[in-house]
Amino acid sequence: MCLFRKDGSSELEACKPESCKRYPFTDNLERIISLINIIESTNVCPAVLEILKY
Repeated sequence: MCLFRKDGSSELEACKPESCKRYPFTDNLERIISLINIIESTNVCPAVLEILKY
């Protein structure tokens, strides 16, 4: 949504590359599993937790 257009539409959305439209790729089961594994790793590895803080 564009705040500068009266109808609220945005021409930028149509121009985005497919990978940008799909980010953070949570429509992909493998990506979801990967993200869950990263989160679970924070229980074992303090370095992973520190990286996720940023």
